[in-house]
Amino acid sequence: MNAMKRSVVIFTFIIWAVGLLPAQNVSIPPKQPNISGAAQNEKKRAAATPAATPAAASPVAAATPAAAVTAEAQPIPFLYLWNKVQGWNVGQEERTGFFLFEPALLPPDLLAIPEEKNLSVAVAYENNRFELAFDASGKLALVPIPWAGVYTTVVIRRNAATLPINMELRDEKTRISVLEYEDDRPLRFQYEREGERYFGVLRYWGSAVDESWYSETGELKTLYQYTWSDSRPVQLENIASDGSSISLLRWEYNAYNHIAVMSDEKVQTSFFYDGKNRLVRVIRSGIISDEPDGSDYDRNFQYDELGRLVRQYGRNEEGLFEYRYQYSFDSQGRWIFCRVQAWFEQFGRLVPGSESIITRTFSRR
Repeated sequence: MNAMKRSVVIFTFIIWAVGLLPAQNVSIPPKQPNISGAAQNEKKRAAATPAATPAAASPVAAATPAAAVTAEAQPIPFLYLWNKVQGWNVGQEERTGFFLFEPALLPPDLLAIPEEKNLSVAVAYENNRFELAFDASGKLALVPIPWAGVYTTVVIRRNAATLPINMELRDEKTRISVLEYEDDRPLRFQYEREGERYFGVLRYWGSAVDESWYSETGELKTLYQYTWSDSRPVQLENIASDGSSISLLRWEYNAYNHIAVMSDEKVQTSFFYDGKNRLVRVIRSGIISDEPDGSDYDRNFQYDELGRLVRQYGRNEEGLFEYRYQYSFDSQGRWIFCRVQAWFEQFGRLVPGSESIITRTFSRR
């Protein structure tokens, strides 16, 4: 197996959590009043008339989650998804940047396109396909969202205030609907997937947000807790019935609001940037296992004078590796074709491996 194929297999860490963009102010800064008091105020409703949450699905429901579980065993948390759908709609140097690092060879600007109404881009690489699109209001309508080591495409429908009311994870046949808003904060939601249905309630208090998932009979199935600092998420936990918790994701930020460190229950990844806010180094290492899982790495990124990635190099647990990039462009200067040459270590030196092709197709919705 050549280095290219090995890298695709071993680089399976979730780097998507906040997309490596600066932290977005559209994230939900918790307000001091809790929902039980705020519920007396007039609420903004989603565009469609929602089904009512079961009466038993209240803050005093008797049932509790049986145990905290890892991210791999959980549906994607609602507020994590909602915050990405809302928070990612911000440009960097007048362009929106979405960093997809799996497979490892993908350029950081893979889904970087102008924030233009109805503009979309489709990326094809071997058997992988990624899509991103804006709607007629210039908000995200289609985006790949990462959770538990994989990406899933999310189709977004919005109300007249451009707030998400439906989010469909079409790869997982899942539909998540926002049932109620207070101003721009979601309060209740519904999760549907192949016969399963759950209702969710969000409670904002201090610097934290509780996300409770209830069955149709009112049984509390899952409880997530988010911790915020300066309008930025810093931790996502799953809470068990005995009060114990598992930290699913944690984030640390640098002085420029870029992600500096991200970790889950298994691994930690550190990110380094240059003076132009470009990602120049990523270091990933296991934090709980004494046995290497083959996915630790140290990756470095080199750009040309126009900011395009031309070289990626570093070391993983199989040795040294390198990728070299060549681009072709359309009439508007956007790259639409990328040829990637892999190199890998053999007998103490780098030798050429396989070549891969990445294509980007732009269109209007």
